Amino acid sequence: MFEEDIMTPIGQNHLIWTVKESRRDLWVAHASNQTNGATIKLQYKVSDLEGGTEFERTLSYTLSNLWLVAANALYFKSKVEEKSEEALLRLKMAVES
Repeated sequence: MFEEDIMTPIGQNHLIWTVKESRRDLWVAHASNQTNGATIKLQYKVSDLEGGTEFERTLSYTLSNLWLVAANALYFKSKVEEKSEEALLRLKMAVES
């Protein structure tokens, strides 16, 4: 288990993570957002390819109230997807260097 504070489009959030699976090719963790009640699942799959590595990052979350669900659909989801892409590129560069 570990905790982290992250900045989201609606502000600072405190997450408590539990790692559910950790292998060379797969890492899965679940988080509880202590700030807004959201639940999160984050998964990384890593595959060796000829001449490189393939990373797949899957982020899914459930929001705790109707206001957050509506705001997510209208605005936040695209921001979360951008941040996910940035995180995946940072991970890929770190592993490949």
